[in-house]
Amino acid sequence: MADRMPHEVVIVMSAGAARAGWSNGTAVATLYAPEGAKVRAHDSWFEAARESQSRIASNGDPCSPGKAGIPWVGFLLSRL
Repeated sequence: MADRMPHEVVIVMSAGAARAGWSNGTAVATLYAPEGAKVRAHDSWFEAARESQSRIASNGDPCSPGKAGIPWVGFLLSRL
């Protein structure tokens, strides 16, 4: 894919899936990564975010997992 977003940081909340398979957050994170964006995949359950990170990394795209619920949104946005 073309690097259409090489200077963008994308923070995806609820990036993990509660059960085996895909969630909307996992799909969003997986679609942004090949476009060149730096993806931060956050979920309240860290292992779910880690699973999304593994899926993205298997395609050769960078992704950082993190544990964060809704209260962290304001904090994360203040760091941009």
